[in-house]
Amino acid sequence: MTIHLASVFLLLIGGMLAGAVDTIIGGGGLFSLPTLFLIGLPPQAALGTNQFALSFGSLVGTWKFNQMGFIKWWPQTVLCLIGVLPGAVLGSIITAIGIPQAILQTIVICLLTAVGIAVLIKRNFGSEEIETHFSLSKWRGAGIFLTGLAIGFYEGFFGPGSGLLATFSFVLWFGLNFIQASGSAKAVGLLGNIAAFVTYAAYGQVHWITGLMLAVSVSAGSYIGAIIARRSGSKVIRPIMLIVIMLLIVNALRPLFSHLPIWRER
Repeated sequence: MTIHLASVFLLLIGGMLAGAVDTIIGGGGLFSLPTLFLIGLPPQAALGTNQFALSFGSLVGTWKFNQMGFIKWWPQTVLCLIGVLPGAVLGSIITAIGIPQAILQTIVICLLTAVGIAVLIKRNFGSEEIETHFSLSKWRGAGIFLTGLAIGFYEGFFGPGSGLLATFSFVLWFGLNFIQASGSAKAVGLLGNIAAFVTYAAYGQVHWITGLMLAVSVSAGSYIGAIIARRSGSKVIRPIMLIVIMLLIVNALRPLFSHLPIWRER
């Protein structure tokens, strides 16, 4: 595949947006994945290359959030990470061998809609830490693990929106505020991205040159996103979360209406 100047420009802009949004709230794949489709990568290769590039952004985001003291490693993040690894590998294998994504996309549309309604109704959602001393029971531990398993599976199966769902889970169920949840979601996303892209690579579904170019712009965007999140906190995270949810829902719904004349003419 030949990389043209226009493709480099698209990778730069799409990657910067993806890195910034992914670090602030999650959902960066909403920008990076369409970019890879636009420059001509087939679906499986685009998904694998996207996971490769986003892993660099997740690394930068995790480093910055940890440096700022916004990641609560134990028990929430660590237990979630244990579940993410097998989930991401399983999801990637299913996609790499060409299983249709329609069923999972329908589930995700429902989940994103529920998340959007919850954030919209609860004005103070994620504005403060609910549990400063998180009590860990075996049921709670199992719940965190299963949440990580589900997030990892979705990360490997498709990707866009997994970070947002992780952030929401850390706020709603695990007692963190938005900035802490975003930090933990970056660590979860990092492991999920790495596990997914290694699996895709094993099936030959990563375009390395394109991925490296996208990784550079994603990393730069992630650095900027971490600074924005630190300075603005939940004031900027909540509205961005709602916007990204709406874009993700529209993006997921569009294939359902692709057969209509209005879509075919464009």
